[in-house]
Amino acid sequence: MPSDARGPSSQVVNDGEARRARIEDVLTSVLTPWAFGQHEDQKSHRRSGKERGKDSVETLEDLQETIQYLTEEIVSQGVYLPSPPDTSDDGANAAGADDTSHTLQELESHPLHSLVLSTLKELLLFDEAEAVSAAPTIVEEILDSMRTPPPDPVTSARPRHKKGTLGECEICERMMPLTEHHLIPRSEHAKLSRQGTYTLDEMRSRLAMLCRPCHSAVHHMLPADDLASRFNTVEALFEHEGVKKWGRYASGLKERQAGYEGIGLRSKR
Repeated sequence: MPSDARGPSSQVVNDGEARRARIEDVLTSVLTPWAFGQHEDQKSHRRSGKERGKDSVETLEDLQETIQYLTEEIVSQGVYLPSPPDTSDDGANAAGADDTSHTLQELESHPLHSLVLSTLKELLLFDEAEAVSAAPTIVEEILDSMRTPPPDPVTSARPRHKKGTLGECEICERMMPLTEHHLIPRSEHAKLSRQGTYTLDEMRSRLAMLCRPCHSAVHHMLPADDLASRFNTVEALFEHEGVKKWGRYASGLKERQAGYEGIGLRSKR
């Protein structure tokens, strides 16, 4: 009897934790290109974190702290965010799921808007015009992403190596700690999904395993929209002259020792 009484409470806690994690994942996907001045809608005021000032977000770790804060504000204030449609009853509950367009007035009046606007101005140091311009688009991207089912961890294709483990980088071919490079950047997922260009499962499973230097080099040389439209395979990345030159250069740099424990490099040649 006591265990039965704890069951529903435990389920509520687990559901709450899963919901919080989902919100944090969506915020990370949406806010990352905005924070580093890489979003397509920032072309009129393309400013990096460093250009905004020394206190602006400059690393992913800094951004993650901001995202965790925003997640807590959303949860604590009870801001409504949509969930993926329930299609368990032969799609009966998915009626109207495609009707997700919003007017500017609806976006600006959504409770999420004021939180996003203050986050942009106070934590990411956007100026007033930049924040006011970006906030409605960011709110819409968050709402659209929340409606999209997350990938199935069982059926989603996985890369050959796990993130963080030692493996061969697909650009420089060195043995290095690996990171996941989304061949179709996450900032483009909501837009391309709405357009029907790719399914979300396809975009989330199209990964290249790159070392951190090569991963950073790719994003430094290519904006997200170009990566999504023209350089969305490893083979296509090598068609970019800058990536090709970088790969040749990086292939001669030092690589990790076979007994990798987070430190220690050795010459590849």
